Amino acid sequence: MRLKNSLIKSLCASAWTIAALLPSAHAYQVAVTQGVTLTKKNFEQCTFDFEDSKYLARQREGRFAIPYGDNGGCVIRLLEKRNVYNSNDHLSLFITIPSDIDDVIAYQGFFKNKNGKWAFKGGPMGIFFVSFKKLSFDRIDNDQGTTLVGRQLENAKNQKGVLGVVDGVHILRITPSYLVSMDMPFFSTAPKEARDDIIKDMVNLVESVHVMTSP
Repeated sequence: MRLKNSLIKSLCASAWTIAALLPSAHAYQVAVTQGVTLTKKNFEQCTFDFEDSKYLARQREGRFAIPYGDNGGCVIRLLEKRNVYNSNDHLSLFITIPSDIDDVIAYQGFFKNKNGKWAFKGGPMGIFFVSFKKLSFDRIDNDQGTTLVGRQLENAKNQKGVLGVVDGVHILRITPSYLVSMDMPFFSTAPKEARDDIIKDMVNLVESVHVMTSP
């Protein structure tokens, strides 16, 4: 709950912000990945790292430069290097415990259909969501786990009540030991080709996440 309450205060400042809240911490189960045993301290101390990418990098200056975590997960703040694509004031990488998957997919809009296959129904990003215009979904499997990519176009209103179209993406990487999630709404002025490119970049970053140390 500490992590969730902190996020409520820090991520609701923007007119088009995502309510990207980590779920409450459940009872932690020890997991093993890449020869490293994970405990709650891995999440409290956020002992995860990743490769900075073409468009995205870890925020290394200012009060948000230090990752924030509790025993249910951690948050690493990111910078969109060019500052021309992301319409959310805050961009973050969320790493959470596997048992929180139901809460994470409920927020992001992923689910398993009646055949037991992953699907995507969308997760609203605008402050005043109206409807979805278009949804697309991709699933990437590799030896590290499964990555789900859900892209959406939605009709939404801003704080002035003006209707607009929000293009956004939800990404979730599922491993036996931790979950990695990331969301981004795009500026409407960003060219489609650039949006497609940055989504590939986001997937690469999410899939590069790994455990640094074992506390």
